[in-house]
Amino acid sequence: MTFSYYISKVNWQLIITHLVATFFIIIAARQFAILNDPGFIESFDKYGVDNGLKHLAKEDNFPTRLVYFSLWTNLSSFIGVMLAFVISLILTIKRKVFWANAIIVFIMVFLLNRLGLFNNKIIDTIFFSPGNLAAHFGLQYKFITNGIILTLVGLFIFLSKWINTDLWQKR
Repeated sequence: MTFSYYISKVNWQLIITHLVATFFIIIAARQFAILNDPGFIESFDKYGVDNGLKHLAKEDNFPTRLVYFSLWTNLSSFIGVMLAFVISLILTIKRKVFWANAIIVFIMVFLLNRLGLFNNKIIDTIFFSPGNLAAHFGLQYKFITNGIILTLVGLFIFLSKWINTDLWQKR
Protein backbone atom coordinates (compact mmCIF):
# COMPACT_ATOMS: atom_id res chain seq x y z
CA MET A 1 0.00 0.00 0.00
CA THR A 2 1.30 3.37 -0.95
CA PHE A 3 1.38 6.69 0.80
CA SER A 4 -1.38 8.04 -1.46
CA TYR A 5 -3.65 5.21 -0.28
CA TYR A 6 -3.31 6.33 3.33
CA ILE A 7 -3.74 10.00 2.44
CA SER A 8 -6.97 9.16 0.62
CA LYS A 9 -8.32 7.58 3.85
CA VAL A 10 -7.80 10.79 5.85
CA ASN A 11 -11.14 12.48 6.53
CA TRP A 12 -10.43 16.20 6.95
CA GLN A 13 -14.01 17.08 7.86
CA LEU A 14 -13.85 14.57 10.70
CA ILE A 15 -10.52 15.96 11.84
CA ILE A 16 -11.81 19.56 11.94
CA THR A 17 -14.96 18.50 13.80
CA HIS A 18 -12.95 16.54 16.34
CA LEU A 19 -10.54 19.48 16.73
CA VAL A 20 -13.46 21.73 17.70
CA ALA A 21 -14.88 19.13 20.09
CA THR A 22 -11.45 18.60 21.63
CA PHE A 23 -11.10 22.34 22.13
CA PHE A 24 -14.28 22.36 24.24
CA ILE A 25 -13.14 19.33 26.27
CA ILE A 26 -9.77 20.99 26.99
CA ILE A 27 -11.19 24.27 28.20
CA ALA A 28 -13.78 22.35 30.28
CA ALA A 29 -10.94 20.39 31.91
CA ARG A 30 -9.24 23.68 32.75
CA GLN A 31 -12.41 24.85 34.50
CA PHE A 32 -12.73 21.65 36.52
CA ALA A 33 -9.05 21.77 37.53
CA ILE A 34 -9.57 25.08 39.30
CA LEU A 35 -12.01 23.31 41.63
CA ASN A 36 -9.04 21.43 43.11
CA ASP A 37 -8.58 24.31 45.58
CA PRO A 38 -11.36 26.87 45.33
CA GLY A 39 -9.82 28.78 48.24
CA PHE A 40 -7.12 30.06 45.90
CA ILE A 41 -9.61 31.48 43.46
CA GLU A 42 -11.77 32.93 46.23
CA SER A 43 -8.73 34.67 47.66
CA PHE A 44 -7.76 36.05 44.26
CA ASP A 45 -11.32 37.18 43.65
CA LYS A 46 -11.55 38.86 47.05
CA TYR A 47 -8.10 40.48 47.31
CA GLY A 48 -6.72 40.51 43.76
CA VAL A 49 -3.86 38.31 42.58
CA ASP A 50 -0.95 40.03 44.34
CA ASN A 51 -2.71 40.65 47.63
CA GLY A 52 -4.39 37.25 47.46
CA LEU A 53 -0.99 35.54 47.22
CA LYS A 54 0.26 37.61 50.17
CA HIS A 55 -2.81 36.64 52.14
CA LEU A 56 -2.42 32.95 51.28
CA ALA A 57 1.32 33.01 52.01
CA LYS A 58 0.53 33.57 55.69
CA GLU A 59 -0.98 30.09 55.93
CA ASP A 60 1.19 27.18 57.07
CA ASN A 61 0.27 24.87 54.20
CA PHE A 62 0.65 27.50 51.46
CA PRO A 63 3.62 25.86 49.64
CA THR A 64 1.81 22.52 49.41
CA ARG A 65 -1.43 24.15 48.25
CA LEU A 66 0.44 26.20 45.66
CA VAL A 67 2.23 23.14 44.27
CA TYR A 68 -0.97 21.09 44.00
CA PHE A 69 -2.94 23.97 42.52
CA SER A 70 -0.22 24.64 39.95
CA LEU A 71 0.12 20.94 39.18
CA TRP A 72 -3.58 20.40 38.51
CA THR A 73 -4.09 23.59 36.54
CA ASN A 74 -1.06 22.82 34.35
CA LEU A 75 -2.03 19.16 33.85
CA SER A 76 -5.65 19.98 33.08
CA SER A 77 -5.00 20.76 29.40
CA PHE A 78 -3.10 17.48 28.98
CA ILE A 79 -5.90 15.57 30.71
CA GLY A 80 -8.42 17.21 28.39
CA VAL A 81 -6.31 16.33 25.34
CA MET A 82 -5.99 12.71 26.44
CA LEU A 83 -9.70 12.39 27.24
CA ALA A 84 -10.68 13.85 23.87
CA PHE A 85 -8.14 11.62 22.10
CA VAL A 86 -9.61 8.51 23.72
CA ILE A 87 -13.14 9.57 22.72
CA SER A 88 -12.01 10.34 19.17
CA LEU A 89 -10.12 7.06 18.86
CA ILE A 90 -13.02 5.00 20.21
CA LEU A 91 -15.45 6.69 17.82
CA THR A 92 -13.22 6.23 14.78
CA ILE A 93 -12.60 2.57 15.57
CA LYS A 94 -16.26 1.93 16.38
CA ARG A 95 -17.41 3.53 13.12
CA LYS A 96 -14.68 1.71 11.18
CA VAL A 97 -13.08 4.89 9.91
CA PHE A 98 -9.32 5.14 9.43
CA TRP A 99 -7.89 5.29 12.97
CA ALA A 100 -5.09 7.67 11.95
CA ASN A 101 -7.69 10.45 11.85
CA ALA A 102 -7.74 10.36 15.66
CA ILE A 103 -3.92 10.39 15.75
CA ILE A 104 -3.84 13.42 13.44
CA VAL A 105 -6.33 15.21 15.72
CA PHE A 106 -4.17 14.38 18.74
CA ILE A 107 -1.00 15.70 17.10
CA MET A 108 -2.67 18.88 15.87
CA VAL A 109 -4.31 19.61 19.24
CA PHE A 110 -1.09 18.90 21.09
CA LEU A 111 0.80 21.34 18.85
CA LEU A 112 -1.92 24.01 19.03
CA ASN A 113 -2.02 23.66 22.81
CA ARG A 114 1.76 23.97 23.06
CA LEU A 115 1.61 27.10 20.91
CA GLY A 116 -0.81 28.63 23.43
CA LEU A 117 -3.90 28.80 21.25
CA PHE A 118 -6.12 27.64 24.11
CA ASN A 119 -4.81 30.30 26.52
CA ASN A 120 -6.42 33.24 24.79
CA LYS A 121 -8.22 35.98 26.77
CA ILE A 122 -10.83 36.43 24.03
CA ILE A 123 -11.65 32.73 24.18
CA ASP A 124 -11.90 32.92 27.96
CA THR A 125 -14.26 35.89 27.78
CA ILE A 126 -16.57 34.21 25.30
CA PHE A 127 -16.70 30.67 26.65
CA PHE A 128 -16.48 31.37 30.38
CA SER A 129 -19.28 33.92 30.51
CA PRO A 130 -22.14 31.40 31.08
CA GLY A 131 -20.67 30.64 34.49
CA ASN A 132 -21.32 34.22 35.55
CA LEU A 133 -25.00 33.29 35.76
CA ALA A 134 -24.22 30.96 38.67
CA ALA A 135 -21.51 33.10 40.29
CA HIS A 136 -23.90 34.59 42.83
CA PHE A 137 -24.32 31.10 44.37
CA GLY A 138 -20.58 30.94 44.99
CA LEU A 139 -17.43 31.13 42.94
CA GLN A 140 -17.16 27.33 42.69
CA TYR A 141 -20.52 27.18 40.92
CA LYS A 142 -19.19 29.49 38.23
CA PHE A 143 -16.47 26.96 37.37
CA ILE A 144 -18.81 23.98 37.72
CA THR A 145 -21.33 25.62 35.37
CA ASN A 146 -18.65 26.50 32.82
CA GLY A 147 -17.13 23.01 32.99
CA ILE A 148 -20.44 21.23 32.57
CA ILE A 149 -21.61 23.43 29.68
CA LEU A 150 -18.29 23.14 27.84
CA THR A 151 -18.14 19.37 28.39
CA LEU A 152 -21.67 18.94 27.09
CA VAL A 153 -20.92 21.04 24.00
CA GLY A 154 -17.77 18.99 23.31
CA LEU A 155 -19.59 15.69 23.75
CA PHE A 156 -22.46 16.92 21.60
CA ILE A 157 -20.04 17.71 18.79
CA PHE A 158 -18.32 14.34 19.18
CA LEU A 159 -21.48 12.25 19.40
CA SER A 160 -24.21 14.13 17.56
CA LYS A 161 -25.66 12.41 14.55
CA TRP A 162 -27.04 15.79 13.47
CA ILE A 163 -23.51 17.22 13.06
CA ASN A 164 -21.73 14.03 12.05
CA THR A 165 -24.03 12.66 9.33
CA ASP A 166 -21.47 12.83 6.50
CA LEU A 167 -18.32 12.50 8.60
CA TRP A 168 -18.51 8.78 9.23
CA GLN A 169 -18.52 7.70 5.63
CA LYS A 170 -15.67 5.32 4.93
CA ARG A 171 -13.14 6.52 2.44
